[in-house]
Amino acid sequence: MAKRDASLHLPSGNVVRIVITPSLHGSDLFNMAASQFGLHEKSHFGVKWLNNTLDCYQWLAMEGKVLDQVPKGTELNLIFGVRFYVSDVSIFSEFITQKVFFLDVMNLVKSGTLYCPPDTAVQLSALALQVMQGDYISDSATRHHIDTSKLIPDDTILHFASSLEKCAAMVSKVYQDLMGTSEPSAVLSYMSIVQQLSTYGVHYYSVKDGGTEAACLLAITPRGISQYDVKDRETPRHTWIWSQVENVYWKKKTKFELELLEDKHDNSKITTKTWITKHAIVSDQMFKMVVFQHKQSIEELKQTRRKQRMASTPPANQILSRTQRSTSSIQSSSSSVSKRLLPAAQEVHIPETAVGVERLLASGSRTSSGDKTASSPVVRLFPPSARQSDVEQMPEDLLDILERRRDQLRAELDRKNKLLQSYIEQEREFEEVSENENETKKCD
Repeated sequence: MAKRDASLHLPSGNVVRIVITPSLHGSDLFNMAASQFGLHEKSHFGVKWLNNTLDCYQWLAMEGKVLDQVPKGTELNLIFGVRFYVSDVSIFSEFITQKVFFLDVMNLVKSGTLYCPPDTAVQLSALALQVMQGDYISDSATRHHIDTSKLIPDDTILHFASSLEKCAAMVSKVYQDLMGTSEPSAVLSYMSIVQQLSTYGVHYYSVKDGGTEAACLLAITPRGISQYDVKDRETPRHTWIWSQVENVYWKKKTKFELELLEDKHDNSKITTKTWITKHAIVSDQMFKMVVFQHKQSIEELKQTRRKQRMASTPPANQILSRTQRSTSSIQSSSSSVSKRLLPAAQEVHIPETAVGVERLLASGSRTSSGDKTASSPVVRLFPPSARQSDVEQMPEDLLDILERRRDQLRAELDRKNKLLQSYIEQEREFEEVSENENETKKCD
């Protein structure tokens, strides 16, 4: 098999000319494309090409050779972009991942593939300029950037009486108000608006309804699955969120089926919905899309629950405050014990009889109130001239014992607090694994 020239189109607008060798695998080409941006979080991206026979884009499989997947005679215009969309790009830890998502979505908006209302399109165009060009400079510079990048969708221009001048002036005004906005903030603002659009992240597939055999569009999105009329991509006829999808499979190559939970309060009410695709390749692409997006919805649900649990868990400063209060209580308790045990400069009444003296010595130099008599001579253990420091020096051994005990209790309390936190984390991980296994069983 001979080598073939190909063009690799990137979300940034750059086109890389490459030579596809017979031994080049899909994963090699994918990693080559991802390296253009320095991407590390790559699971949501892919490389696709337009299959003119099936009139749809086909994603390259990672494990197969590229030339084995693309028929001979097909022009090799490969596109690197987002394959699986997310409800919120802030789940990605690296900014470059968020920015590549932004570039991919921006291309869909300005081409009109992802429809948005005219006023929203103006706001998005201004945010896109803030990301790509930085702060506003002048109206003429703004107009130049708009003309060069063709940021404003044609539908928006038509809405404003086919006046590009009017649209550019509106964008320029919003653009001025964004001065000082950082690139990451502008990207997140742009995506937060786009993610609210009903057509965001939608993959349309031309199918036939299994019941009526009428042509329709099946849309797979981050939120669920919807069925549209061929001529109306904005208003779905039916929508099923991911929690309603019990199972997915395809039979006889072109028969794509979903088991759907119609009533979330009654697991026994499950219906089967069937669609007919053009080819087994389309069915396979739809199947992979449904499985991944369903898994993604589970991950997002787990993250939401994790945030809720973290919000309900006392912050570290409160735990520290409780520990300090416990330590203070220990110290106070130790101090009170010390005061009870320390001998004080007090008067001790010496009994007149020998039996009374023996009782006094046997009881640790303590006598009951009945031992006191008016005629008993008084002896002071510490003379009035004794200094307080002399008194404090007497119980040194006892104080050392109490201080060591206090330190031991404090260390034990810290150890148990850490152990408690580790148990909490292990319980959370166990619950998440259990939830994931249950959802996987449902999907299987």
